[in-house]
Amino acid sequence: MRIFILLFSFSIFFNTVQGQSVFEIECNLPGKTKQTGKALIVRGKYGDGFIRLSWKDSATNQSIITDFDILWMYQQPLSIIDSSSSEHKNDTLVFTRAIANKNIKGKTPFPANDFILWFQGNEYSPQPYLGKIPDFGTPDYYIKYDRPADRWGEMPFIISDSVAIQSFRLLQPKDLNKELLANYFLPGELSYPFPMTQEQLVTIRDKNDATLYCITVTDDVDEKISKTTIMDRDNIQQFFGYGANVLNMKVRYVAIQGKDFNFKKVNSVVHNLKVGSNDIILFSYSGHGFSYSKDPAFQYPQLALWHGNKNAAFFRSNSINLETIFNTLRAKGARLTIVLGDCCNTDAGITRKLEEPEPPPPASIGMEVLIRRNYMRLLMEAEGAYIACAAKKGEPAAGDTLSGGFFTSNFTRILYNRVRGEANIDPQKAWSQILSSTRTTALSDAARLYCREFNGPCRQNLVFKKLAVKKTKSPVKRK
Repeated sequence: MRIFILLFSFSIFFNTVQGQSVFEIECNLPGKTKQTGKALIVRGKYGDGFIRLSWKDSATNQSIITDFDILWMYQQPLSIIDSSSSEHKNDTLVFTRAIANKNIKGKTPFPANDFILWFQGNEYSPQPYLGKIPDFGTPDYYIKYDRPADRWGEMPFIISDSVAIQSFRLLQPKDLNKELLANYFLPGELSYPFPMTQEQLVTIRDKNDATLYCITVTDDVDEKISKTTIMDRDNIQQFFGYGANVLNMKVRYVAIQGKDFNFKKVNSVVHNLKVGSNDIILFSYSGHGFSYSKDPAFQYPQLALWHGNKNAAFFRSNSINLETIFNTLRAKGARLTIVLGDCCNTDAGITRKLEEPEPPPPASIGMEVLIRRNYMRLLMEAEGAYIACAAKKGEPAAGDTLSGGFFTSNFTRILYNRVRGEANIDPQKAWSQILSSTRTTALSDAARLYCREFNGPCRQNLVFKKLAVKKTKSPVKRK
């Protein structure tokens, strides 16, 4: 029998050089899932890496493979008293926390954040620790310092019991054969000859990671609205760019503005975009918009992709409907597609209203476990295709020079509040809830302004809908 005395001392280490290693373990599954599974752990020299968890659900007989990012590690001094000896052995436990990146096969029924592993030994060559770690009756004993109470003003994020490792083995290059790797990778992922190297495992895993395509179309030419449209672009790029950084996700920005702000460029980008089935498309337009008279088939606005007064023929050949863009992008087959239009939906010529309100207090954004988990649910676990525009047909879209368009500014503010403070985000309902909240707050902001079209307070009713992902017939190569 061993008695564990864990000393009260945590220290995060990111830069300690550690040995590269690949382990296969057998472990109890976390949470309420009373089953065992196997996991392939690929650790880099800095303790980073990934985990592939493989098991069969006894209730459904379904094979499940889940991919985890190793989020970070802690090391903690450990004093072991062996009952068979009076000697004290000093050692170190390395606490590894992993968060699911995506489901590879099937869908894991337990919370993705609960995959916790311990390694024992010095920081240069730790090995998996066998057995359950004592928590002294406090489930969050080892992570309660992740989220300082003075910063969040709430209880720390509680985890379930840590994963107990039953057995492990350190894999050699010759062990990375087809028979073993087929338990953790899909046939289409295994693109190198066997046996594979650790570097090749990292390569094939990264090849199938999600990519975020962030397309912003900004009318920064018209000086009457350029202050607000540039803010809209920055708000969108900052929120989604931060999320991609938190999730270690690849992101590709396409910023259409200046001399590129025209129909030809937008049409080319939209039609030529190549994505994978796990990718995310975010399209955001900020500029002038209008609707045609007696045109009930289109409830979403035409995007006015020009500057200055033009005739009706020019309108028709140099504009595109937001829903046309949505349909084209949805057909790409990405897991999540979001198309936003912060523009008027009235006859051409109505411009965005401007006002100078008091600036809001600056937001503080911390890279914490809760934020990463919520970004993961919004970007990695959500599925669907969403289209939203700032105003319904016949209404202008309003904004101010400190916040930008009321649609975009409220949308990103609500998103930030969700990722920083929401305990339970449902990834399949969250985007509709966020857009509904944006509709309410943007309408309230617009009502503060006088609108000549209504001879009174402005009305700006956000319109949105959600459709299912459109599956492509065959995979396409990214471009």
